[in-house]
Amino acid sequence: MGVKVGRRWSGVIAEAIKSGRYATVEDVVAEGLRHVAEEEARFRWLKDERDRAIARGGSNTADEAAVAIDDALADTH
Repeated sequence: MGVKVGRRWSGVIAEAIKSGRYATVEDVVAEGLRHVAEEEARFRWLKDERDRAIARGGSNTADEAAVAIDDALADTH
């Protein structure tokens, strides 16, 4: 599959290869996709946690909820 990227991303890819960290354009794109997949998994987990919390009921302040979310996200990294 061919993928077109803009000038900005072409430069990022070229620099990543030039640095020696990646050997090919495909390696750079694959790494980017791994990051997207990880973020999507974290988002799904957070959404599922939210849905479970709503189903359990109870009440929390917005500040308490924010702290709980931050703590939960820290545990997934």
